[in-house]
Parts: sequence; C-alpha cells; structure tokens
Amino acid sequence: MAEAGPSTATGRAGTAPNASVSSAGTPHKPLGILRALLENGDLNVGEIVARLETTQANVSKHLGVLLRAGIVSRRPLGTTAYYSIADPSLGQLCDIVCDRLREQKAEEARIFAAT
Repeated sequence: MAEAGPSTATGRAGTAPNASVSSAGTPHKPLGILRALLENGDLNVGEIVARLETTQANVSKHLGVLLRAGIVSRRPLGTTAYYSIADPSLGQLCDIVCDRLREQKAEEARIFAAT
C-alpha cells in the first residue's frame, strides 16, 4: 500500500483540516471509507485520500483494519491495489449508522447555536 495520494495541507496532529468529515458528511474515517466505496465502487488509496481529504497513512491504517475484519476486499492491479466492499448488504448498515451520526451532529449544532 505504498500508494501516494495527493498532498493536503495539514492541520492539528498531522491531519487534514477537514479530516473529520468526508464528502458524504460522515464524521468517522472508517465510515467515510465505506461510504466512498459504496458510492464509487472500487477505489485505490489515493482516490480515497482525495475524497476524504485526509492522509495516505490514515486511509491505509483504516483500510488494513477493514480488510482484516473482512469488511472490504483488496484487488491488486499492477502496482496499485483497489478496494471494494466485501458484502454489499453493508450499505444498509452504513446508511443507518451515518444517518444517526448526522442527526447527532445536527442536534449538537442546534444546542450550540442556542447557547
């Protein structure tokens, strides 16, 4: 997984400024990776890095955990590896979890705005 992704400006603790939120509004990296794979199909590390605006090391770490858990699969193609969702039914679970996290985030924002 030596895939080099696009460089990003780093913020606190070496993470990208928007690293806590994916393009789909998912506040956690593993869920953001799953959402990116569900929405886009097979992706390599660099493509995931670009979509989540995070670091290659962060994505590779989470992909390793998801791969060992059997949640994603890896398909080498030349010098690049492509990742995909191992079980398509995970999309429904991801939707439930992501929706709930978005609801929590919206509620926190309402509370913060009211104070």
